[in-house]
Amino acid sequence: MSVKERLKKYLTHIDMSENDFEGKCGLSRGFVSKDRDCIRKNNLLKIQKAFPDINIIWLQTGEGQMLNQTIIEPTIIYHYTDLKGFLGIISSGYIRLSDLSNANDRCEVFNRSGYKYASFCMDGDVKGCLNPCMWTHYGDEYLGICIGFNLSKLKEINKGKGFMSFPIQYKGIEEIKNNTSDECGLKYKLSVWNYENEYRFIHESNDILSFNYECITEVYVPKEINGKFRDMITSVGLNGKTHGIWFVGGLPEECFINDPSLDMRKECINPIEGFNNPMIIKFEKKKDCSESEGRSRAKKYLEELNANDGERTRNDFIVLNRKEYDELISEKAVLKHDVDLLKKRLSVYEQDSVISVAKVKKDA
Repeated sequence: MSVKERLKKYLTHIDMSENDFEGKCGLSRGFVSKDRDCIRKNNLLKIQKAFPDINIIWLQTGEGQMLNQTIIEPTIIYHYTDLKGFLGIISSGYIRLSDLSNANDRCEVFNRSGYKYASFCMDGDVKGCLNPCMWTHYGDEYLGICIGFNLSKLKEINKGKGFMSFPIQYKGIEEIKNNTSDECGLKYKLSVWNYENEYRFIHESNDILSFNYECITEVYVPKEINGKFRDMITSVGLNGKTHGIWFVGGLPEECFINDPSLDMRKECINPIEGFNNPMIIKFEKKKDCSESEGRSRAKKYLEELNANDGERTRNDFIVLNRKEYDELISEKAVLKHDVDLLKKRLSVYEQDSVISVAKVKKDA
């Protein structure tokens, strides 16, 4: 089936004449009936804008289904970064789009559309901010930051700037191998990448996706980072939206106490509010500053980090390095075992004492 035949099949499905279709899309008269091997990019974008339900991949190649699957837009999307990236985002007021040449998916490295992209994570089998793979690959190996954005507000601020946005659809290799050369190919990735559950903004020339503080719904930070850097994060006007993440058995969970024990968390009847860790610093709810002041502080902190970058090691970002942390937890487990053993011995001793006293009274 040719491109022309597929286009006519779609018109039959929606019960529309060729003239009406061409008029709605802003195409030249006779466009539908013209024989062609493919549709040019500018005309393809016109069709996609006027009729978003048509599968552009199917129209161009015949692969897949005629109609796009109904995709529900998420309410919140999450962006993972490291501490310096977070301060840069907050101080500038935008997320910078990346070149496809920097993509970790080799199919996209060879995409010649010229588009730039910004990647986010959606909720899936786990909440988007609690995805352990994302924390490992994009969250600075569990020492970074995850920012939650309200998607509708993010779109509203960037309305009229020409951005396209969509959830990534994960396909088999046969479905995408011929669709990696234009912007349509940026909507699809191989199914091996589905753990990312990605949502994407793309633009042909603009590399700045703007936002304000109202767009930010939440900020997630690992509890392991030390007080100095935690104070940086909670001093930029977002403390009321900031949550601690504690990695229990390698899986991230929200929590507000400085102990990885599930039993300890269950015993905590009144969890501490906010992000501050009561076992590291005394809890004190910070009053958030204004957005302009927060951006100014973030810029100052970023300059400080850049100035001292050559002297800083990874362990400077955490309260304890991993070896010390593991030793502390092991030591705590041993102490708990010793305490339990002493309690048992004390119980036996008390019972023996009661029996001895009773015997003395009886003999008397």
